Amino acid sequence: MKVWIERLLALTILATAVAFGGVVPLAYSSMESAILIMFFVVVAVEGFRGQWTLRLPWPVVVLIAWVGLELLPLPATVVGFLSPLRVHLMASLEPQWVAGHWLTLSINPHRTLLYFMKLLAYVGAFVLAAWAFDPRRGKSSVVTGFVVLGTFEAFYGLYQYLGHHQKIFGYTKVAYTTDATGTYINRNHFAGLLELIIPLTVAVGFYQFQVWRRERWRASSGENNVAAYRGFFYLFLAIVMAVAAICSHSRMGIFGVLVSLIFIFLLSQARSGMRVWRTASLLVIFGILAYGVWVGLGPALQRFENLGKAGYLEHEGRLHIWEGAKKLIRDYPLTGTGLGTFGQAYRHYQRHLTYAYVTHAHSDVVEFACDIGLLGDLLLFGSILWLWVVSVRAFLGEMGAYRRAITLGCIGSTLALLIHSTADFNLQIPANALIWATILGLNYKAVCLRKQERPVPAASGVSPAPPESMAHGTIRPS
Repeated sequence: MKVWIERLLALTILATAVAFGGVVPLAYSSMESAILIMFFVVVAVEGFRGQWTLRLPWPVVVLIAWVGLELLPLPATVVGFLSPLRVHLMASLEPQWVAGHWLTLSINPHRTLLYFMKLLAYVGAFVLAAWAFDPRRGKSSVVTGFVVLGTFEAFYGLYQYLGHHQKIFGYTKVAYTTDATGTYINRNHFAGLLELIIPLTVAVGFYQFQVWRRERWRASSGENNVAAYRGFFYLFLAIVMAVAAICSHSRMGIFGVLVSLIFIFLLSQARSGMRVWRTASLLVIFGILAYGVWVGLGPALQRFENLGKAGYLEHEGRLHIWEGAKKLIRDYPLTGTGLGTFGQAYRHYQRHLTYAYVTHAHSDVVEFACDIGLLGDLLLFGSILWLWVVSVRAFLGEMGAYRRAITLGCIGSTLALLIHSTADFNLQIPANALIWATILGLNYKAVCLRKQERPVPAASGVSPAPPESMAHGTIRPS
C-alpha cells in the first residue's frame, strides 16, 4: 500500500505543478481533495489493522490549532485581549456592533478557511510522505517523480527561452515574456520549483556514486560502471535544471540554487571523501557555468547589476511593501490578521504602489508574520530550521547510504527555499508549497523516525537492514 500511496502522491504533485503551479481553483481544489482522500484512506486502513504508529510533530499540531483558532468565533473580550485592534476596528466600522458580540480573529474568515484547507492538504502530504517513504528499499517513487518533474520543467523552460516560444501549452504569456517559466506564470516560482528539485537530483547522483564505490571491486567492469554512469546522468539533469533556473532570471532563485549546491557539495565531500565525487562536483559547477555562458548570462547578470542602481529597490516596490507590512505586524503582533488575508489587510497600510492591489508581501517570512502573527511565524520557520540543523548533524553521523543521500537532498532543498522565502512568496504557490511539505516529510522520516521503523519481513524478499552502527563504510538500501 505504501508504494501505491507514494505513486499517487507523486502523480498529484506532477499534475498540480503542470497546471500553472496549482494557482487556478480547479488545480488546487483537486490537489486538496486528492491529498485528503489519500490521508483518510491510509488512516482508516492502518487504524483498522492497528498498525498506525506515525505521530505528528508537535509544532505541526500547534500550527494547525493556531490557524484553527483564527476561525473560531470568540467572545469580544477574548479577541480584545489577543488582538485589541481587531475589536477597535470592528466597533468603529459597525456602530451597531456591541462588545458582547462574538467575532473571529481573522478579518476574513472565508478566505482563512480556504487557506486552512490548503494547510491541511500540505500537512497531509507531509504525513503521507513520512509514512510511505521507506529508505530500506533504496528507491522512492516520490523522489523519482520530483526528478521527472524537474527535468520536464527545465527542458520546457529552456524551449520557451531559446526558442522564443512564450506560451504555456495553449496559453500565451502576457508577463515574463523574455524569461523561462516552464508551466508557471511567474519566473520566481519556476525558479523556486527547480531549486527544490535540483538538490534531490544531485543527491540521487551522490547515492549512485556511493553504490559504485562499494561495487567497483567486482570483476565485471560493465556491471561495475553502471552505477557511475547513472550518477553522471543525474548530475547532467541537475546541470540542465540549474541552467533553466538561470534562464528564469530570478535573482533569489539563482542565488538559492548556487548556495545550496555549494553547501551540499562541501557537506557530502566532508562526509564521503570520495575523489570521484569531488571531481563530479567540480564538473557540475563547470557545466552550469559553461552552459550558462553558451545560453547567455547577460540578462541574468544585468538583473543583479540593477540592484546597485540608485533608487532601484524603491522603484521595484518590495521595500515599500515591507515597510507597510512592518506597521501591520506592529498592530497585529500576536495573532496576525488571519491566514491568507494579507492582501485585504495591507490596503489600510498601502502608501505606495497605490495603483495596484498588492496580494502578497513578496516575502513568505513577512507574509506569515502578518497572517498568523510573530508566534505563528516563529513556530513555522523555527521548526523547519530546527529540522534542517538536525538533518545536517544526522548526515555527518552514522546512517545508511540511501537515507544519507535523501537527507542530503532535503538539506539542500530546504536551504534554497529558506533563502528564497526571504524575498519572495513561493509558499503561496500550491505546487511549490506541496513539494516542500513532501520534502520535509521525507526529511522527517529519514532523520527523526529511524528508530521507529520495523524490520522488513524476510518473506518480502528484502533483507533486513543492519544496525545503524554498522553503516560506516558500507552501502545498504537504508
